[in-house]
Amino acid sequence: MSDDIFRDAYKPAEYNSNISKAKVYLTTCAINCDSPIVLVTSGGTTVPLECNTVRFIDNFSTGKRGSASTEYFLRRNCYVILLHRSGSLRPFFRHFDANMVDEAFSVDERDDLVVRKDSELGKNFRSIYDAYHKFRNKLLMIEFETCSEYLWYLRGIANLLTSYKSNAIYYMAAAVSDYYIPRDAMSEHKIQSSDAALDIKLFPVPKMLGHLCNTWSPEAFSVTFKLETDSTILISKAERSLQRYKQNLVIGNTLSDRRVRVTFISHSKDNVLKERLCETKGSDKSELEELIVDELLSSYRLWLSSE
Repeated sequence: MSDDIFRDAYKPAEYNSNISKAKVYLTTCAINCDSPIVLVTSGGTTVPLECNTVRFIDNFSTGKRGSASTEYFLRRNCYVILLHRSGSLRPFFRHFDANMVDEAFSVDERDDLVVRKDSELGKNFRSIYDAYHKFRNKLLMIEFETCSEYLWYLRGIANLLTSYKSNAIYYMAAAVSDYYIPRDAMSEHKIQSSDAALDIKLFPVPKMLGHLCNTWSPEAFSVTFKLETDSTILISKAERSLQRYKQNLVIGNTLSDRRVRVTFISHSKDNVLKERLCETKGSDKSELEELIVDELLSSYRLWLSSE
C-alpha cells in the first residue's frame, strides 16, 4: 500500500515542472551552503471522493503556523522551500486584509495609487512589502491540494535535499490526512445523491515519515508536529512517534491553546525524554512562531555541534 500512492495516477500535473524549479533553486542555495535549507510543509490536505472530484474530505488547517514560521526562518538567514496547500496562508501576504484597501492607500493629485504615510496600515503594508522583496529570492513556494500530491512532492524534494545532509531541516507543519480513498476504490464520476445513507470506506494514508528520516534524507534535522485535543496523551503520543520514526524533535500542541503554547519533545543521547515548554506571555508581542523558530534553530545548532 505504501508504494500505491506513488502510482502515476496520483502524480501532480505540475510535478516535473516544480521539481525542476526546486533543482534550480537549490543550485542557488549551494553558493551559500553555510545557511540552512528548510523545507516547511504547511496547510491541510484534501481527500477526493471521486476521480472527477466534486466532493472531498478536508480539515481546518489554514497554514498560519507554516506561513508565519517561514517568515522567521527567512529573517534568521535560512533558505526556505514552502510546500503549502493551494489557497492557504502565505508568508508576508498573510498580513493583508480588506481594511488595507481604504486605510493603507490613497489616490494622489496625478490619479496614481500611493501608500498612505499617515496611516498605520499604510506603514504596515510598506514594511510587509519591503520584507517580501528583501527575502523573496531565498524562498521557493510549491503548491499541493490532495494528500497524494503532498506525498509526491515530499518524496521528490527530500530526494533533492539528501545531498545537503545536515544542512537541511524538515519542518513538518502540514496537517496531513490520516485516511484516504485509493484511486481504484473511487467513483469515476460525481457520486449521485439519494435518500439512502452513503457508506465510504477510508484507508490509512501510508506513513512516509520513517522513509523520510531513515531513507530519503537520513542525515537531515527533522521536526514534526503532534496535535491532540486531549493534553493527557500528548507527551506519550509524541514519545511513541520519536521511537517509531527517529525524527530529531516533536513539537506538541493541543487544539485549545495551540496559538500560545507548544512543547518541544525529544530524546537525549542516552534516550531520556526531554520536554521544553515554549509559550507567549500576556505582555509579549512576539508571535509564537517566532519563539518556535528561535528555539528550534538553537536545538539545531546544538545538534550540529554534537555530530
